Amino acid sequence: MRAAFRVDASRAIGTGHVGRCLTLAAALRDAGGDALFLCRAHDGHLNAKIEEAGFPVLSLPKRNDTDDDLAHSHWLGATQADDAKASIAALAGHRIDWLVVDHYGLDARWESALRRHAHRILAIDDLADRSHDCDLLLDQNFFLDAASRYDGLLPDHCRPLLGPRYAVLRRGLR
Repeated sequence: MRAAFRVDASRAIGTGHVGRCLTLAAALRDAGGDALFLCRAHDGHLNAKIEEAGFPVLSLPKRNDTDDDLAHSHWLGATQADDAKASIAALAGHRIDWLVVDHYGLDARWESALRRHAHRILAIDDLADRSHDCDLLLDQNFFLDAASRYDGLLPDHCRPLLGPRYAVLRRGLR
C-alpha cells in the first residue's frame, strides 16, 4: 500500500501537521507499505526532515496567490486550484492507494480534484470549519459535541474517526 501525504510546515503553520503525518507514514512503512510527501517549501519547512526519515518529498512550486474564502487559505501559498494541478502533476506515474490531506488551507474542492488520482482519501482536521470530500476523516481531539461537529461537512460515505482513541502517537508513546 502506498500513501501520499499533502502537508506543509512553516513558521506560521508550525510543525505538528508534518509530525503526525510522519508518524502515520512510519507506521505504514512498518506494516510493509510506503509513502511519499507533497510539500511546498515555505519559510520554516521540514522537507529535509521528511527526507531524513526516509520518505521522498515531491516539492510543489512556491506561489503567493491564495484563495480568500477559508480562514487558513494564506497558509497554502497558492490557490486550491493551482495546488491541485501541481499535486496532480507531481503524482503522475505514482500509484496512490491513500491520499492523506492534513492542511487547513484545503477543503472538498481540492479533495474532489484529486479524487481520481487516489483510491481513497483521508482528511485530518480538527477545526470542523470546512467541507471535505473524503472516505475517512480523522479528528483526534476531545469535544463534547464530537458526533455533530462535522454535520453537513462530510459526504454520506465518509467514516469519521473522532476523539482521542484515534490519536496519532509515535511508537514510544503508544
